[in-house]
Amino acid sequence: WDIIGKSLNKPLYKIFGAYKDKVEVYASGGFYEKGKGIEELCREMAQYVNQGFKTVKMKVGALSPLEDLERIMAVKKTVGKETAKRFKIKDEEELFRILDKERS
Repeated sequence: WDIIGKSLNKPLYKIFGAYKDKVEVYASGGFYEKGKGIEELCREMAQYVNQGFKTVKMKVGALSPLEDLERIMAVKKTVGKETAKRFKIKDEEELFRILDKERS
């Protein structure tokens, strides 16, 4: 493949059909750590935004749904509306079922 790329003066990703030169990346964090509270979590996620990330992804699912919801809402408030937010949820369906039950 390398010889073909060199002979065509093209990088391999273009030979294989790629149509973009850039891809969007996101910061992944928000993992559970002993002694890491909401304040530290928000500081971590704000740091990613300050580094230029437009999307952040955080871990949820290890605490109760209400505790995780509190973490999510705090991060959303911290990173602001302009930042796309992504959340890694172990069992999204279960989380929303429990939250619905809590509201009723």
